[in-house]
Amino acid sequence: MISRHLPVYFFVLALAMLTWASQATAAPPVGDEMPPGIEAHRLLPLQGADRDKARLSAEKIAAALPKPPFMEEGLVDATRKDIEPPLEAQRAYAQARDAYHQGKGFEAIRKLMIAERRAPDSPGILKLLGRIYTETGNKVRGVSYLTRAAALEPADMDSVFLIGRFELEQNRWETAAATFYHAVRLQKDPATATDDPALLPLLHYYLAAALQRAGYAEQAVAQFNAYLNYDRRFERYTPRTAELAFVDHGMAGTWETVGDLLNQLARPKDALEAYRRAAEVSKDRGVGLVKRQVFTLLQLKDTKAAETMVLDYIRASNADPASLELANYFFNRAGSDALSQELERLYDEGDRSGNMAITLANLLPPERGMALLKRHMASAPADGDAYAQLLRIVLQGEGSAKVRRDTLVRAITLTSDSMAGSPSHASVYVQALLDTVKGPREVVDAIAAMPEEQAARPQTLAIKGVSLRMLRQNLQASEALALSLERDPDSTFARIEQARVFIAQQRFDEAAKLLAGDWPGDDVQVLLLRARVLSEAGRPDAALTLLDEAIAKQNDGVDLVLQKAEVLMAAQRTDDAKRVLNDALNATPNEEKLYAALLEFYRKQLSLGMREEAAPMQELMARMLSTIPGSRTARLLVAELRMDAREYDRSEQLLKALLEEDSHDLTALGLLIRLYEASNRRDAANDLRERFFRSLPEGSDRALALAAFYRFTERPGRAIEELQDALSRPLLDRPEAVVAQLWRYMLEMNPGDLDTPRKMIVEAAERFPGHASDINYELASLLSQQGKDKESQEVLSRILKAEPNHAASANGLGYAWAVAGVNLDKAQELIQRALDQQPDNAAFLDSMGWVLYRKGDIEGAIEWLLRATDAEYGSHPVLYDHLGDALYRRGRKAEAVRRWESARSLLNLSQYDDPETRDLPQRLDAKIEAVKQGAEPAITDIVGDAKPPKP
Repeated sequence: MISRHLPVYFFVLALAMLTWASQATAAPPVGDEMPPGIEAHRLLPLQGADRDKARLSAEKIAAALPKPPFMEEGLVDATRKDIEPPLEAQRAYAQARDAYHQGKGFEAIRKLMIAERRAPDSPGILKLLGRIYTETGNKVRGVSYLTRAAALEPADMDSVFLIGRFELEQNRWETAAATFYHAVRLQKDPATATDDPALLPLLHYYLAAALQRAGYAEQAVAQFNAYLNYDRRFERYTPRTAELAFVDHGMAGTWETVGDLLNQLARPKDALEAYRRAAEVSKDRGVGLVKRQVFTLLQLKDTKAAETMVLDYIRASNADPASLELANYFFNRAGSDALSQELERLYDEGDRSGNMAITLANLLPPERGMALLKRHMASAPADGDAYAQLLRIVLQGEGSAKVRRDTLVRAITLTSDSMAGSPSHASVYVQALLDTVKGPREVVDAIAAMPEEQAARPQTLAIKGVSLRMLRQNLQASEALALSLERDPDSTFARIEQARVFIAQQRFDEAAKLLAGDWPGDDVQVLLLRARVLSEAGRPDAALTLLDEAIAKQNDGVDLVLQKAEVLMAAQRTDDAKRVLNDALNATPNEEKLYAALLEFYRKQLSLGMREEAAPMQELMARMLSTIPGSRTARLLVAELRMDAREYDRSEQLLKALLEEDSHDLTALGLLIRLYEASNRRDAANDLRERFFRSLPEGSDRALALAAFYRFTERPGRAIEELQDALSRPLLDRPEAVVAQLWRYMLEMNPGDLDTPRKMIVEAAERFPGHASDINYELASLLSQQGKDKESQEVLSRILKAEPNHAASANGLGYAWAVAGVNLDKAQELIQRALDQQPDNAAFLDSMGWVLYRKGDIEGAIEWLLRATDAEYGSHPVLYDHLGDALYRRGRKAEAVRRWESARSLLNLSQYDDPETRDLPQRLDAKIEAVKQGAEPAITDIVGDAKPPKP
């Protein structure tokens, strides 16, 4: 494990920067009143019982705390502590001490165990055992010995100190506080004090940390102050002075913590002074500290001083994103013409950064903001973030569905104009549009509502094509992009997007033709697509040759190198992929993308059981932490390592700092949730999940995530309410997905009530006419689930009459006919129509295999069914059952049984709501048993012969 190679004082470092108060508070939510990234309970005054507890005196706290663990009765026989150990025990103890000093920990423990059996209540033996076990990582066992040693000698400072630190590490705050109070009393008493000059400030620090975490804010401040103001003019140095030096590295963070506690105690003036001291000792004043200072000044109604601080920080940080976020917070709280004017001046006189333009646009009235962003885009046409902000201003505001549609049309028109004005940046503008709208379906629907002249522009058609591709409606996407290219043959954007569609359809030759020829500046996008075409067409060597030539020409070819590694991995050349990534990293040792790719490579290999990759992965981690320690990837790794070492405080601090910088960092969020689970804070983990889901933009993704969360936490009623609420909004981006989840949850709660979910689906189809086909497909699924196959097929037929290329309905009706053994030629035609749009869809591949089986083409069926089970999401019991029947029909009995057994295993592992799986376990058992007994299994019949296409 890596943690074994970390410094002895790693845990001390974890505690040294405890800047996050964790006590629960009754503070009400305050919305925009808090600085971004800082939780309300960090700074708001405590209320009620929490406030009363925070203000308790030291005497009352000491009376309320539990006894230190070594003061419990019955731990040892104290009457025997002064009895001289027998000679054998003394000899073993002396040998153990020699072994320990020679670094032979295991041998020392073996000798000490002999000594302890002979003299079980000898403080010296117990202390050394405890010390060795603690230093070698077995802290639980080590502290058990130290506790017994301290029970025999309560003034044994070394044992008491280590016990207190262990209690802190285990999050037992009150026990830790009791232990450190005891230690402080010992060190202040001349009769028991040690001569170590650094011990008392350390004790004050750890006692303060324990009191802070236990909710005793006022006394925590007192102890932190005792630590901070301690005279450090030491005449000699000891291991404790070195430890204190480590703790002192986090002194700025400690002052910040004091400031937070003083704010909680409703003492903002004192808090401001603590933050000033933090800034004074800080080498690099972070934005978190400035946010606290600005918040506190606003609490004190000193708006001018807060404004000055914000402006000073913006200038000092060269208007970086965090400082502009702070400016936005202050402006929303206090408003400031001076601030907006100063920012505009800094923008005009500076490097005209996109972050500055975005912040200014937020502060200015909409028309001025749009004018500024358009001016910015004229000089920085590739700034996608600024363009997205321009679109957000166009789309802002509440209104009816018509108003929303009109604003969308304006946003699409603006994007189309921008593409025409700067064709080489078309991908930037379209991506910004799709990111801002948060739903390609909404874009397609808005284009359908545009005047014909606008909708027929080549740029608008390209936007439509990209949106349809994202919806996996590849046939319609290809038609729109082909029309766009017909009207603007020189559009490199439309060519690239059409190539992406062809790749998705596995039409590799046509994609290659589109990507052929010379492209401006050896366009990296095109090179990557060319390589992907070659790789997926089964020509990895050609793809690698192309990439090698491109890498040789490119000054910055990191993306090309990553693509090369992907091609090698796909070709099962994992050693070569690893070598390529390592060579690239040696050439560019500060490239974060390469570290991230290599870490992912090693993790994947380890998950496959390649234990030999553990050592190089650890070496890579150490290299990254020393080379780019400030990168997000490195800081995420440190947080994960400290969590694995059970250093939850420090890990939590790091993760919260990362989330303060980027509140949507899913990796950091996932690690923080995992941390709460690991530290038995499940409620906090669930609160974090819920807060995150609620922070998502309104739409289907948020509704689906919240509903799944409520169902997981056994609140199905809340799940249904969330989905129903989403459907009540007229501009929902994917109502069909919400409907799909809702009718299933409704049936779970009331299995016998079919009318309510059916009515809900019909109403949703009327409410969202642009999504009617997708929603009515859910009605067909509901009817099929209830065994109403005839009605289900009628609904699918109606959908296909209105939308002939609706892939899911074409496949659904074709498969239903294949199962029934009717209309097989028409069924095959419908399934092929679905596959033309989604060639890798496992369900569609299975449908084609099954219709061929029913027609009697067993060889063709096996080919398609093998493709289905190999595809993504192909591990489904019904697919394996179909393949087993086809293999048995072909005479491959042993293989058939293996496939049936695979299907049976999947059914044992998971629950399926597919009607086909209801009696599948019994049918599979019967078939497997029949083959074992030498009998003929009951496999599906063949209906007729056919000459189907090959896959």
